[in-house]
Amino acid sequence: MFVISSGPHPYSSKVLPDAEIVDELERRGTLLRTDRDDEACAANPRKIGPDSDESPGGCDNIVITVKSDGTLTAQYDNTAD
Repeated sequence: MFVISSGPHPYSSKVLPDAEIVDELERRGTLLRTDRDDEACAANPRKIGPDSDESPGGCDNIVITVKSDGTLTAQYDNTAD
């Protein structure tokens, strides 16, 4: 399982995540991304904060749960940004 935390705004003029990295992680397992729905997020009435604050980070939240036996589960939580 892999998580990429990225958003719609460039980091030091670089747009992340890099497509080669995304392809490799998807090949190796489950990939969750915080930037999968950034365009729709800006218009979401539940969004917290300014729509174009130029801050890094995506609009999709990921909840990772560690169970008592050590196994991990992960899911998207779109309650708010």
